[in-house]
Amino acid sequence: MTKREFLQELRQKLNAYPKEEVDRSIWYWSEMVEDRIEDGATEDEAVASLGDINEIAKQIEAEMPLASIIKNSGKDRGTSEGTKSSTGTTVLIVILSILAAPILFPLLVTVLAIIFALVITLWAIDISIWACALSGVACFISGIVLSIVLLFSGHGLIALSTFGIAIAGAGLAILFGYAAFYIAKGIILLFKAIIKSTKKGIVNKKRRNK
Repeated sequence: MTKREFLQELRQKLNAYPKEEVDRSIWYWSEMVEDRIEDGATEDEAVASLGDINEIAKQIEAEMPLASIIKNSGKDRGTSEGTKSSTGTTVLIVILSILAAPILFPLLVTVLAIIFALVITLWAIDISIWACALSGVACFISGIVLSIVLLFSGHGLIALSTFGIAIAGAGLAILFGYAAFYIAKGIILLFKAIIKSTKKGIVNKKRRNK
């Protein structure tokens, strides 16, 4: 596959996305091909070394900013309605939107409030677990210091017990630390999946409208 064929096929796979973002991606991958050619590869070898074009398209889609897609979607709807829809249809849509507003607006506010509450709750749980982990660290440090002081003060048995408590604190710190880390990672992956699904929904809608 030549560089031109590769870039044309890649652009075709991304045709539902904002033109500015697609142009930026096309320029980037064009430079990738040129770099490999400068290193001594033929044009076909340079293109082949980039990997599967479908995987490249998926990578670009995953990195596409959601704000740009939403903005572009709004522009596309305006253009489509201006060229394909009759004036009567547009008026009907406006009337229906006005009539539905008293129902849809409170519903939208409720959905946003639920999402916001979910975000706050998840992060509050994670922060609480981090706090438990830090408490375990504090217990370990203070326990070690106290056990040393007690040992040199001639209270060997109490020092040993305090040392055991310090070790238990360290164990709890590790346990809660791992839990907090993976919960935070899960929250981030969850919201990445939500953003990805939102982008796909917008793009699929645009493709159906075309």
